[in-house]
Amino acid sequence: MHRIELAADLEEPTGEQEWEAGWFVHENGLSWPAYSFNESLRLERPASAGRTLCAFVTSEDAVRGILCDHVRSLESDLDLAVESLPGCIDALRSVATGLARYGDGVALVTDARTLVDYLSFPQDPAYGKSK
Repeated sequence: MHRIELAADLEEPTGEQEWEAGWFVHENGLSWPAYSFNESLRLERPASAGRTLCAFVTSEDAVRGILCDHVRSLESDLDLAVESLPGCIDALRSVATGLARYGDGVALVTDARTLVDYLSFPQDPAYGKSK
């Protein structure tokens, strides 16, 4: 996790065909794009109403944010027992790198590089299609 910001601090996107839900303008003038996923893990714009936080991740020089309802930090990677994706999910191009039991539910697991790569080319013809 690179940084967490309030979704209310994001600037509105200016282009009609952009996938970004908003932009965070850093004090040094850099702008970071933020995206919102729906329940099917498809990009949505505008973002759903409950998204109050934006979690930014970094991979190499790229910073990307995802709008969230809430964010929780884990004390260590050992708090999740990550399992491989089933074949029906693994065949699709997605942000998912694994699944894990978390509390009473199941968590989708990703990493910064996979997430940044996925969000860097949302208009790619392979977006959401088989690998």
